[in-house]
Amino acid sequence: MGKQNRNLLHSYSSKHEATSTEEPLLAEEDEIPKEDDEPIWTSAVATNSALEHSFHGASLQTEAFMSEITPSSASSPTECPSSAKEPLLADEEGENTETAEVDQAVQSDGVKKKPFISPEYRLAISHFTRIFSYTGRNDRLMLLAAAVASILTGITLPLMNVVFGELVGEFSAFYNPDSGETKEAFIHAINRNVIYMLCLFVVRLFLDYVAVLGFRMVSIRISATMRLAYLNSLFRQPISVLDTLPSGQTAAIITITANILQLGISEKLSMFIQSMSLTISALMIAFYYNWLLALVTCSGLIFILASYPYTVPRLVEGLKQVEEADRASSSVASEAFSSIRMITACEATDKMAKKYAAWVQESKRRGLLMSSVVAIQQAPVFFAIHARTFSLSFWFAIKLYLDHEISNVRTMIMSAFSSGVSSSSVTDPLAAF
Repeated sequence: MGKQNRNLLHSYSSKHEATSTEEPLLAEEDEIPKEDDEPIWTSAVATNSALEHSFHGASLQTEAFMSEITPSSASSPTECPSSAKEPLLADEEGENTETAEVDQAVQSDGVKKKPFISPEYRLAISHFTRIFSYTGRNDRLMLLAAAVASILTGITLPLMNVVFGELVGEFSAFYNPDSGETKEAFIHAINRNVIYMLCLFVVRLFLDYVAVLGFRMVSIRISATMRLAYLNSLFRQPISVLDTLPSGQTAAIITITANILQLGISEKLSMFIQSMSLTISALMIAFYYNWLLALVTCSGLIFILASYPYTVPRLVEGLKQVEEADRASSSVASEAFSSIRMITACEATDKMAKKYAAWVQESKRRGLLMSSVVAIQQAPVFFAIHARTFSLSFWFAIKLYLDHEISNVRTMIMSAFSSGVSSSSVTDPLAAF
């Protein structure tokens, strides 16, 4: 047994020595590549880049891909490709997108147009009329009915002044001994005019209800349609554009814009149509009764129209600044609520609260700066309505009555009241937009 074990051990050692001599573990010194020689990976890449591989008959071009990963020299084999040097920060991507938008605005004739986010484009009349393109057939019918109801609502107030003038005329004729009007005729005229006024009140109530309801429903449907269109357009943008938007800005823009649309269509547009119809109908009634008195009292309208073009642009600019501050505060609040855990873990709650409070105070400060503009806007309006229109109208009407250019008091009241109403109502459509 001992002899057999020695023979097996000897045969195993001889086989191991033969294997080690046939397959050396380390390479010879002459097989190690020198520094002056070309690296192995360079030669392999150069060989592969010159070939066009095919897979099931389709050729695969690998030259462009290999050229990026091929090192420029043997001393720097790990040099980054050009694609790795592109900016990854959101600020840099935002600058690139803005530059691309501006470059696209440059036409072939060399004239550089303003980008679509310019304030001049937002204030265009075509953009206001484009709002109604988001309506359907039923919405347009409802909008038409509401507009007609608003026009008729505006006409009812001058008609009430006409009925009131008839009542004043009946009273003055009854108590005039030279008129010869009996008591029965006086009572009949009073009852008739009271019924007219009651009917005008019921008609005005119904028409005003239809107008407000119609514009309110249309404003809700338009704002909902525009929300959906805004989100569809936003989701079609590249990811790089979405990353440049601050947190919460999209929700703030949608909310503020929808509120402005609903308020502008439901209240301001209805007020605009009613005021314009009231002004036109009142001026027509005033000129019908006495054109000279109506022409004198129209000076208040000219004074109001001359003062508004100076104050309205500054008021709109102040409103936009307040809106920007509100949007920034909404963005800060949305960002804080979305990452409340991280803010609490980093003990940054006080910092975010101070940041939000700073924007709220800035919005308050900008709103207070508008008070002077509103005062400058409203002071000439009330001066023109009370001092110029009503006072001047009654003074000039009494002068015409004493000079026997007006036959009765009814004409004086109709012209004066109609001119005063038209002057006071013209401020509503100007302030609506």
